[in-house]
Amino acid sequence: MTQPFPNKTSLSLINPDESKCASRFKRPRPILMRLTERDEQIIVRCWEDKLLSTSDLQTLFFGAKARCIHRLRILYSNYYLDCYFFPILCPYRGSTEALYTNGVKGNSIVSLLLDQDQNYVALKRRELLTSMETDSFLLTFRHLRVVNHTRINFEKAFLNNQEWKLLRWIPERLLEDQFTMTQDGELRRAKIRADGFVTYQHQATAKLYSAFVEADLGTMSQKQILAKVQRYLNYFQTDLPQEKYGTQWFRVLMITQSPKRVIELWRSISSLTHSIFWITSFDEIRQPLWLSQCIWRRAGQEGSYALVE
Repeated sequence: MTQPFPNKTSLSLINPDESKCASRFKRPRPILMRLTERDEQIIVRCWEDKLLSTSDLQTLFFGAKARCIHRLRILYSNYYLDCYFFPILCPYRGSTEALYTNGVKGNSIVSLLLDQDQNYVALKRRELLTSMETDSFLLTFRHLRVVNHTRINFEKAFLNNQEWKLLRWIPERLLEDQFTMTQDGELRRAKIRADGFVTYQHQATAKLYSAFVEADLGTMSQKQILAKVQRYLNYFQTDLPQEKYGTQWFRVLMITQSPKRVIELWRSISSLTHSIFWITSFDEIRQPLWLSQCIWRRAGQEGSYALVE
């Protein structure tokens, strides 16, 4: 049976005890079903993005909300998905949206469709469930939801611009790269793990572009930001981008909370480099036609730029 979030002060449950209204925490008996291609896509997306709400999945895969809820319930009843509730998502609004991740029966589907070792897929699922039991999960959850919505906003933007095509988004779970860099005159191991990696293409010329995506919630100090920038600059000098992503050239798209934070990041990063870093805010990429709009500040450059110029 799927368990709700832990009964802690910071993550208090709705009906943590077995009361007359607690049936939402009980997995229903398996409902007869035939697994479809869309079901498989839902399961994979839930593993990639870790936790997706009913509204997210409706946006991505369904039209009518009732149909979405019905199909998710079927997948949940058959252990393809797990379902959780996080009450403080929507304070004072009564019932909260369900949050879905892949269930134990979904591991083999994710492994097959993403060509990943099934043990790795299962390990990442267990790691998420373990992290949900910790006091620090609130901050992790906030960042996770921002990354999920950023990915959805990218997908919407490319659908709204027929001149460009989004070819792929690689999620954070598949992105960690380790390499050696020189720091303070010594060789040290370093790690890059972005929140996403996108490849997009200009339809007329077939020219490809690639970018790492970083979601910033304003929790990192200037020192931490500059350390991350330096790691990217050193990573750029290795052969790893070519080996793993098929390109030696990429951008780093940093998306943050506010215009004020955009300027702070732009100034800090520009003090270290005049290349590859582009910065904007979450509000800007919520607009349906942002892809061709001048909403980005480029490190070391004055003015604003469009991502697809």
